[in-house]
Amino acid sequence: MKKLVVLVLLIGLFLAHHHNIFAALNEHDKSQYEDELKDKFQEIFYKRTKLFNELLVNEDISIAYIEGELERLEVDPLLTEDIKVFRALKENPSCHELIEGFNIEEFKIVALKNNVIHLDVKLLWRLAGLADISTEELSYQVKMVKAKDEWLLMDYEAVE
Repeated sequence: MKKLVVLVLLIGLFLAHHHNIFAALNEHDKSQYEDELKDKFQEIFYKRTKLFNELLVNEDISIAYIEGELERLEVDPLLTEDIKVFRALKENPSCHELIEGFNIEEFKIVALKNNVIHLDVKLLWRLAGLADISTEELSYQVKMVKAKDEWLLMDYEAVE
């Protein structure tokens, strides 16, 4: 009987640990994940940038294709919002600057709650205008979530 109780408790602990893996990490543990998260963040933003540019220059790109690509990178609420934005750009094309690229200037884990990680990120954007390339530095508060054993972008907003 004791073995059964211990086994049930161990299984319960494992499941709780799996769902709350980052809930109790200390500063040392945060730094362990920073490189992995930074790489994943950069990959996601690179792919989103590529989709944005492709939408601006390729009339034949379909919204279904864009939605499928975004679903591999994001979850709600950002996924729904991005789909709306990309649809609006597709239906009403206008003159936008192409994104030449970006550099991550600062990347900091702020909080870890359940499977959601909160980040402060500063990006230096390179934008291709009609005449020249300009740069713009923006800071963001970012949320990423661990879903399907992968980090996905959940939300972000620019901060002053």
